[in-house]
Amino acid sequence: MPPVFIWTFFSLGVVTSGGTASKGSDYKALNVKVDFDVNQIDAYVSLNIIDDDDVEDNEYILIGLTDPKNGVIGKSGEMRLTLLNEDSKFRPNN
Repeated sequence: MPPVFIWTFFSLGVVTSGGTASKGSDYKALNVKVDFDVNQIDAYVSLNIIDDDDVEDNEYILIGLTDPKNGVIGKSGEMRLTLLNEDSKFRPNN
């Protein structure tokens, strides 16, 4: 049987790279490679947010695009994702 080759047209890395949110307690770190086939224009990556009952200010995570293969990353290779605090210091009486 002849070998099977999987050809990727373009690839890049997606990583969490800082911000005010805490890795491990607010979100799970992300470091993945995304492969694009010929004529593919989008891809999806999941980021796991950790919910807690802590009352804190809104925080943010920086998500970056890295290590392009067969292409380039444009001027904006980083985005800011804001985690909104949905917890309240006021608790209803039970």
